[in-house]
Amino acid sequence: MADFENNAFFWQKIDTLYLSSKLEIIREKGSKHPEFGNLVYPVEYGRLKDTSTSDNEGIMVFKGSEKSSSVSAIIIAADILKKDLQAKLLIGCSKDDFTFSKSNRLSKDNFGT
Repeated sequence: MADFENNAFFWQKIDTLYLSSKLEIIREKGSKHPEFGNLVYPVEYGRLKDTSTSDNEGIMVFKGSEKSSSVSAIIIAADILKKDLQAKLLIGCSKDDFTFSKSNRLSKDNFGT
């Protein structure tokens, strides 16, 4: 029972972090990555403006098509060349939002960095 309670408290804290911050969309759904033109954003991509991270960009967010305002998942993106890890929140994302195809996808290895 204690494990369940800890898990619930964790997600409540993550939801509170998102809901108490201002989301700034920096890439619209369907836009191309500025450095990797073959990568297309399947959902809106932005940052929580009043949060802090090691790169001073704020916590990054993928905002899906569902009307939910709770965090669906957290992605940990690893950049081996920079020796860096970043956490990215998925808000209101469904499986349909992230259908990967060869011609139009956001790389699983470089998830929006």
